[in-house]
Formats: sequence, C-alpha cells, structure tokens
Amino acid sequence: MSCELVSFSEGRWSDMCVTLAAQAARSCGTSHELYVQRFSELIDLKVKELPEDFRGKAIAQAERWDYASAEARMKRSYA
Repeated sequence: MSCELVSFSEGRWSDMCVTLAAQAARSCGTSHELYVQRFSELIDLKVKELPEDFRGKAIAQAERWDYASAEARMKRSYA
C-alpha cells in the first residue's frame, strides 16, 4: 500500500485527482467519453489503495472531475 494513501487528506486527494485528470486528458484527444473512462479507471486503481472508510469520500471528491463508476461507464458505452 502506498504510504501517502494510508490516511485520507482531502487536499492531497484533490491534488491526486488533478494529476490523474491531467494524465487522462493527455491521452484522450478531444473525446470527453474517453477522458471519463481513463480518469475513472485511474481513480478506481487509487481508491483500492485507500482504507474502506475513506473510499466514499474519495469517490465523491473525484466526481468533480467527472469520475464515473464502472457500472455507469458500462451503461454509457452500451447506450
């Protein structure tokens, strides 16, 4: 487990979201759907490193950058 994610800091998580959003944006061109997919997958990987008590708060904060759950992404891609 990453040492920086042993506890939850809203400020550090916000910084992480900014970094991951930029990473996702660099690899998706102008496709917002592709951005959402890539950003959300990156967030899902990071959230797994957090203690369960903090995961809901982390997801809620990531929604500011258009995070979508795996279920929502599946529905969107087959709609």
